[in-house]
Amino acid sequence: MLHAAAFYLLLAWPLPAAPLPIHTPGPAPAFQVRALDGRVWTQPGLGKGCVLVDFWASWCQPCLQEIPALNALQAKYGPSGRLAVLGLSLDKGGEPAVRAAAQRLGVAYAVAPVDGKVAEAYGVKGFPSAVLLRGGRVALVLEGRRSLAGFEAELGPYLR
Repeated sequence: MLHAAAFYLLLAWPLPAAPLPIHTPGPAPAFQVRALDGRVWTQPGLGKGCVLVDFWASWCQPCLQEIPALNALQAKYGPSGRLAVLGLSLDKGGEPAVRAAAQRLGVAYAVAPVDGKVAEAYGVKGFPSAVLLRGGRVALVLEGRRSLAGFEAELGPYLR
């Protein structure tokens, strides 16, 4: 099981100047989560569109710096159905803690509290990490912090 202490150690590890995507095509591991708005997200079953699953925690500063970019992605691509953003929070304290953090931080996309099992199934090694799911398959894994322009550059080929 992935422990929070491991994330602290990995956050201290120096990241490359520009985070590199790791292409890992293949079937996406199964999960079922209930977002704070009550919607149930189930993989498989997310549909043919793209879902960017963002693994984060409220104590992770690079994660917090990505929230405006993720909000913008959801606002720009969500209404057309080309992309949905799903934030999976590994904060301790469950739903009440995650709800308070999401409200305080102005998160405008679906957020669900999870334990380390989902992150472990997706091979998450540290924060922030995001996995692009497309048609029930892992299309792209992104490790490290990104700006809106960085996300759009890397996600662009999948959103056309």
